[in-house]
Amino acid sequence: MRTLLKALWPSRLHDEEGYALVLTIGMASILAILVSTVTAVTIRETRQSSDDRNRQAALAAADAGIDDYLYRLNRNQDYWQWPDAGTPPDGNLAFSQFVDVPGTSEAQFTYNVDATSLPTTGNIYLTSTGQVRGETRTVLTQLRRQNFLNYLYFTEYETLSPLVYPYNGLTQAQAEVVCRRHVYDSPARDSRCIQINWATGDVVNGPFHTNDRFVVYGRPEFRGPATGSSPGNLYSVNSYDGAVFQPGYPRRADRLTMPPSNQSIRREADHTIGGEGCLYTGPTEIEFVGTQMWVTSPQTQSSGSGCGSWPGGRQRVNLPTNGVVYVQNVPASQSVSGCGGGNGLGYPYDNARQDHITYDCRAGDAFVEGTVNGRVTVASENNLAIIWHITRADRSANSDDIIGLVAQNLVQIYHPVSSGGSQRRAGPNHPSQYFYNPQIDAAILSVTGSFLVPNWNQGIPLGDISVNGAIAQVFRGPVGLVNGSTGYFKDYVYDQRFLYQSPPHFIDPVEGQWEVAVYSECPSGTCT
Repeated sequence: MRTLLKALWPSRLHDEEGYALVLTIGMASILAILVSTVTAVTIRETRQSSDDRNRQAALAAADAGIDDYLYRLNRNQDYWQWPDAGTPPDGNLAFSQFVDVPGTSEAQFTYNVDATSLPTTGNIYLTSTGQVRGETRTVLTQLRRQNFLNYLYFTEYETLSPLVYPYNGLTQAQAEVVCRRHVYDSPARDSRCIQINWATGDVVNGPFHTNDRFVVYGRPEFRGPATGSSPGNLYSVNSYDGAVFQPGYPRRADRLTMPPSNQSIRREADHTIGGEGCLYTGPTEIEFVGTQMWVTSPQTQSSGSGCGSWPGGRQRVNLPTNGVVYVQNVPASQSVSGCGGGNGLGYPYDNARQDHITYDCRAGDAFVEGTVNGRVTVASENNLAIIWHITRADRSANSDDIIGLVAQNLVQIYHPVSSGGSQRRAGPNHPSQYFYNPQIDAAILSVTGSFLVPNWNQGIPLGDISVNGAIAQVFRGPVGLVNGSTGYFKDYVYDQRFLYQSPPHFIDPVEGQWEVAVYSECPSGTCT
């Protein structure tokens, strides 16, 4: 047995050595595979990480292109016309080729501009492409100037317009001097200037801004961002303070400055200087009926092709191609006719009516009502009166219908009373009805005056003024007494479409800054 064991032992040792060798080779192979796999994964992840960094850097380069264009546009408000107008004055090469992002030679951008819709919507479209180490990203932005349509409600001064005086012992001329001031100015606004309050029952369903300090009387509701430009307190209290604001508001924000006139809109209506709208003269009544409008304009002698044959009676015409209707004052060289006891339109409609707003045959006053199917801006050289509901045919959130109402002086809701203060009916077009609960779907702008209700402190309560749009004015306009015994309460809702579009040829603030309104990446690199 011992001899047998001695004989077998070397063989067993030999077998174990073989097993060990096989095991060692196997382990080495597995380790080699693992190392190879880890190396491949590491290389792939490193490459992917590098690609991701490059893609992010390319997007940042595209954003740098947007910043570059905005900088140039805000320095030169006419910069939008290049490169269509030829070589830009600053020799900017980004319109035609990739240029380096400042501070680096690896990141570049190029961009192109589409300003074709600027006159009608107020928008410029900028497509910017960034490039880093072979990776590219493209973004499309919609640019808009900071404008009055950013707000549901904008006011320069929280007081009554001098155009509506005399009041409190102040003549109109005196009010022009002592009331055209902010309450925080030095000298401050005169105490005899009519203070207008935000009162219980007032609801503002959208962004609100005033350059002045606003006044709270009770429990008004500001259901959107509320901002002011007043140093110190942004609002003061008359009676008690129950105002309801969104969390974090009111806040301070930069001022906006109203332009001096709406003559830029007039130029778009005057066919003698290349305009394509409709230019009417003297008091003009316009009733919108879908894509058309009935026009009565006794003092108009000519208005441009497609805008009616004048002189003439009530005429039905299509909405103008560029969407602009302008009502100008009667020129001094032109005589008036057919005026009668009022202005030729029946406003005022009887001798028992009184008003703080004068109407005459030479004034460029627009009187509007109806339903609009399309895009239109009505502007007047004097006042604009809303004589009945004015609405969009399609009132959905995605509607293409849009209305602008722009008066050089006052935008008013027609509100006749008798000499004794009794409420009268809604005028010659609606002789048997009071103007209850006016519905207005429009962007409203008063360049030097207010949006208001004449005789707001007389007559009967008439419900709510429902504005679905935006209101911008220099002075606050009263619409009723705070106790609700006369006039109207406010129910203002912001038209969200005004964040990215405007009525045709609407007015922007003086030196308003351009900014990005809409931003989106083009996944395929091509924007449509």
